[in-house]
Amino acid sequence: MPESASTANLLTRHPPHRSGESLFPYLLRLTGKNGYPTPSSLLTFCGIWPPALTPSLDIRKLAAAANSTKAELTKIAYKTRTVQTQTRLLGQKVRPHDLRLTTPQVCVCCVKDQQFIEAHFDLAIMVACPVHRIKLVSSCHRCKEPLTWLRPDLLECRCGAELKATSRERIDEASGDLLDLVRRKVLGLAIPNSYPSKIPANDLGRMKLWNLLYLIEILGRRSRSGLLSRRESATILLRASTALSDWPNNFFCLLEGFEQPDWDKAGVPLTKGSLKGFYFALMFGLKPRRESLFVRQALSQFASSRHGVGSIDPALREPDSSEGSLFLPKSRLAQRLGIDRRMLDRLIDGNKVEVLRTRRGKREHVWIETSNADLAKLEGKVYGAPEAARLVAIPQSVLKELKKSGLYRVARLTAGSRGYHERDIQEFIRTMKSHAQPAKNRQEEMLPFRQAVRYTYFTVAMKVEFVGKILEGKIPLFGKATTPLDQCLVPRSLILSFAREATARSIAEESTETARDGLKYPMTTEEAARTLGCFAQAIPRLVAAGHLKGLRRRKALWVDRASVYRFNEKYVRMASVARGVGSQSGALINICLKYHIPMIVCEVPGKCKQHVFISRRHETKLREQYIQARKVHKE
Repeated sequence: MPESASTANLLTRHPPHRSGESLFPYLLRLTGKNGYPTPSSLLTFCGIWPPALTPSLDIRKLAAAANSTKAELTKIAYKTRTVQTQTRLLGQKVRPHDLRLTTPQVCVCCVKDQQFIEAHFDLAIMVACPVHRIKLVSSCHRCKEPLTWLRPDLLECRCGAELKATSRERIDEASGDLLDLVRRKVLGLAIPNSYPSKIPANDLGRMKLWNLLYLIEILGRRSRSGLLSRRESATILLRASTALSDWPNNFFCLLEGFEQPDWDKAGVPLTKGSLKGFYFALMFGLKPRRESLFVRQALSQFASSRHGVGSIDPALREPDSSEGSLFLPKSRLAQRLGIDRRMLDRLIDGNKVEVLRTRRGKREHVWIETSNADLAKLEGKVYGAPEAARLVAIPQSVLKELKKSGLYRVARLTAGSRGYHERDIQEFIRTMKSHAQPAKNRQEEMLPFRQAVRYTYFTVAMKVEFVGKILEGKIPLFGKATTPLDQCLVPRSLILSFAREATARSIAEESTETARDGLKYPMTTEEAARTLGCFAQAIPRLVAAGHLKGLRRRKALWVDRASVYRFNEKYVRMASVARGVGSQSGALINICLKYHIPMIVCEVPGKCKQHVFISRRHETKLREQYIQARKVHKE
């Protein structure tokens, strides 16, 4: 069967998607660039049926028509074919009702400035623009109909009128600050440490987008009279922003709205009564629970201040009464330090800490002075390799090699002790992030650090060297001080450049005959596929057939750049020839078979397709035979 590139319809204008743009706005921008009346007409041209804008839209044919790849459009899609049950926005998990995909709204000023619609406007809670602090346009000023995606362009209604911001109604400060935080969370921008409305920016910035939207819904929908409808997005935003502003004073005012007459006598019951739904939503609706600790702490503080009982949440219990004690038994001190008692014994012996021994009957008790300076520096948990690797977003094998090489400094553990101390991990993360730079207006493609350090083309030694170059500042890391290490960004071009250099160096150092004849300038299969205009799965077939020169290192196949260029000069894709003569690849393949014109056929596994190449010196003969066949057919 001929390849899909020969049968897919290529759009006349196919600009790539912009950073921060989701799927439906990108479709609408493509519609306007190519002059179609609606995105449905564009989908029909691409061969997508039914041509409806749904979250589970098949993007394979769209990628071929837009001269893009499935992987690129998957990043901005709302759902993937592999996981249809999860809804995402720019790769971040959200709930289906968090999105507003049937009744879009737009900020005219933002579209005029940036020439595209940012992804955060797909959220139902986004009823105003956080940049210009005005209400969004939701209907046409001429026909008075609500906006839909079925329109000719970004700022053009289906009636032909240009969309205008007829209402310049501004939003309050707290709502604008909360929407700005949501926008930055969606787009992956740095979040300020504080806002004028005094919302808890640091605590909200550490939450995942899923939990942040859920918290806004809890604070905005729940009241003593019942649940507010999700359609009342403006009211939900106003209530939530008011509760979060001047934290936690306005939050306490919100809780006072649930007050009942018997509270003064019986205290504030958290698990029953009017606060029951609110309490359980905060306790068990937000996961991981550590992200909602600041809200649960304020809730417990409100309950205890109103003659209530203690909290069943271990994270919110009162601090230990022994906090100010001068001497503590080993079990209590180990619990405070977050380590095992046997580990504490080794730490005490290794640091020669003086202890106080008392005897009660036949039993001896050991007491340690809590003000001891040697123990003060040991405070913190000791993690195993799996948990430590998760905290620093690095594979276990790489972390162990970093520890051996000295790039990961061990300063809190005694000699011979296993594991990774909490403060050593924090110091390593702090050192890594000390080289981070703000990523402002950078158009190049970025990868998160956790994905970069797990790159397929890296061996363990190369990953250690890669982290070392980041520590030395030779490879930049982009992010803010509040950005977690795993979410810091690394330019993809620098990752590929480092992979090529390190692979070429490792191949040159080998002594085998294959390595001596090896690759001087290696390139990945994806880069070779883009150069030749074919699927990446076809490159190993060309290497196996001897048309390209390549070497396999670990799980990755590297291709010699010079051999790719030589092949591209010698051969041409059948699809390119077909487009040049206005035919299909299948018809030209039949002519080649009939007149015994040699071809290179590469089957693409799993796609039921094939790539066909023909020598450039046979291209003229093929064109002549095709023209002659057409003349015979017309006669």
